[in-house]
Amino acid sequence: MSITIAQRWTVSNIAEATESSKRAQAFWTRHGAQGFRLSQIFTGPLTGQYLTAIVFADMAAYAKARDSAAADPELQQIIARTKKEGSVMQEREILVGIDL
Repeated sequence: MSITIAQRWTVSNIAEATESSKRAQAFWTRHGAQGFRLSQIFTGPLTGQYLTAIVFADMAAYAKARDSAAADPELQQIIARTKKEGSVMQEREILVGIDL
């Protein structure tokens, strides 16, 4: 049962946001994420916003990653950089995958 952390963002500078996402991808992978994607919403009322999706194997893997990430000072650097570049999180959801 996978866990996906989905976050929707407004982004003022895509080049800087892409660089921050690359750093975040490396960071979360080091802390146990199985995958990290950055996508742009292409249709509908949220067109132009961006979506990050961080995937973990299960709730235990997510909890372990969340705890180790919170203790890592690099997380605060990533958050500060994201704020400085003007990206703003609009929504965050935790999705629980259903094994079919």
